[in-house]
Amino acid sequence: MQDQFSSGPARSACGGGEYPHLLGPRTSCVLCACALVATGYWLGARWLGSLLLGVPVGLWLIGAGLATLLLWQRRDGGQGPLALLGSPRRAFDLRLRLPRLSVQGAVATIFELAGLPARRFGRVAEKAGDWLTQHGAPSPRLRIGLDLPGPLAATLARLAASETCSGLPVEWLRVSPGHEDERDAVSAGVDAIVRLGASGPDAGEPVILVPEHDDRPAAWHDWSRRPPLNYATVFPPRVDTARITLRGCDPERERDARLLARLAETAALLGRSPARVSLRSRFFGAGPIIDSDRRGGPVERCVLGLVAALRHDWSDGGGARSSACRAAARAAGAWLTCWEGDLSADERLRAIETADAFIAEEPESALRLAAASFAAYADEAGLEAVLRAQRMLRGSEQRGGECTIDPLAFVMSEIEHGVGGPLTLGRVAAGICLLWSTANADSLPYLRDDLMDELRYAGWLIGRDQDHCLLKRVIFEMDRAFGHRPIPRYSAAA
Repeated sequence: MQDQFSSGPARSACGGGEYPHLLGPRTSCVLCACALVATGYWLGARWLGSLLLGVPVGLWLIGAGLATLLLWQRRDGGQGPLALLGSPRRAFDLRLRLPRLSVQGAVATIFELAGLPARRFGRVAEKAGDWLTQHGAPSPRLRIGLDLPGPLAATLARLAASETCSGLPVEWLRVSPGHEDERDAVSAGVDAIVRLGASGPDAGEPVILVPEHDDRPAAWHDWSRRPPLNYATVFPPRVDTARITLRGCDPERERDARLLARLAETAALLGRSPARVSLRSRFFGAGPIIDSDRRGGPVERCVLGLVAALRHDWSDGGGARSSACRAAARAAGAWLTCWEGDLSADERLRAIETADAFIAEEPESALRLAAASFAAYADEAGLEAVLRAQRMLRGSEQRGGECTIDPLAFVMSEIEHGVGGPLTLGRVAAGICLLWSTANADSLPYLRDDLMDELRYAGWLIGRDQDHCLLKRVIFEMDRAFGHRPIPRYSAAA
């Protein structure tokens, strides 16, 4: 999964691609229409100069041509009407959708009609957002709306107010009923909304909604659902969510309400990350909340608060069937195995072990536990977790499951560009297990040779013979599990 913190060339307001030239398609369309209208008038079509509602007919035609281009670009993903030449059936489909109007789209259109490349608008918007973040003093306060019946809202607000875990001020307020999707949270001016499902299978079940702005979607749609299996979902760089569906959660019970409040606070906080906050939100003071790599950041406190709630309130085993506990376990385990912050390896391992107890049947959880075990120098426990993940992955493959994206590129990237910390070593070891468990058996000897070469020349493994031997041992265990000929020895010099 790609990181959205990087800034690239801005895209057009209609959803098209980059404009590498000075004149974009809208500017070219306006110039061509003006040339056609002027040529027609010069050739004798005087009716182009007659007034219609006080405006010459020629100007109406120019505007109609520009509007037609906008509609076709919205309909064809920015390719324009010329793309229809290869698809005659689509030319007769008149179901056109009007583009969403936005301030960014309007300003980008003005830039382009003025002859300025669209990427220049992207730079201006980026600099304006940075200036607002530095000088606008964005509020660190979280606002969570409650679209619940009165008694439930009062109980939830009381428990949440007494146990705020992020360290930031959190305001719980009632919002008008009838919110049906995440965008309603934007109009309500809150960072998240807790409501009861109105229809379908989620009717009457608690749902947490987090707003998504244009071109800034959530990295994980719903913590309550397992994402497709691949390396980027086992170790995601971002875990912010758009919604959390909590089936079987009863807010009238105290421990359910406590976990629900912590999930809402964590989801709202992650929704204020720089990758999710729009320029409009920064302008009105709801700027991004940047977590610190040092100990005690707000996101770390929220995630450890989720783990503490699982450990103390659900230690009786009842949470194994709770959707709320499973959602909290997935989010906490994924975040803890990718956050290279100031957290002790033992504490990280204990937290991931707590999360694994609720989703032990998921291979993603076993891989995260293996990574955390290797990072804490618990090599035998890590090997045991790797073999457990391998058995589950091979079983799911026989039942029709598969890895949606080849993990080889991700593993190679970790080896070549990893920071060299203990978590990087653990993720590479878990990635080898994922690679061996989802690859074709005939290709495993070639994969082994490629990995051996990469490990031999990896910069962060130079002088770390024990880590080198550990990764070779993981490869040996994978080969032995699949019945292949083992590698001759473990020595780092091999």
